[in-house]
Amino acid sequence: MGKNIWSGANVIDLRDVTDRVDELRGLTMMTKQEMDEFDFLVALLEKCKDKGGDLHWEGDWYPSQLINLNYFEEYAKELAQDLGCISGNEEWPFNCIDWKKAAEILSQDHAQITYGKETYLAR
Repeated sequence: MGKNIWSGANVIDLRDVTDRVDELRGLTMMTKQEMDEFDFLVALLEKCKDKGGDLHWEGDWYPSQLINLNYFEEYAKELAQDLGCISGNEEWPFNCIDWKKAAEILSQDHAQITYGKETYLAR
């Protein structure tokens, strides 16, 4: 059985979602649980369709990742490290970055998508 994608994750890779939808479609018969999962994932993809991004699937564009709003501040810090803006071992004054403000500014060009009981940001 494939990887389940559930609400509450810090980051959802939509490639995992599309792979799982394709996998479920390929089954000759689905259990009730698989049908519920399929419906849930298709609804998520519908919410994400044309919200920007670089994932092309079945003729539409999707963001490749959804970042949980509750995790977005940590995501901003990790992104800054990945981009080489910080090393993660900074000392004063570079360890005094207002990450809440940095995440707020970064989120301004992201769409909000609700999945289950969580809000995710996508670009």
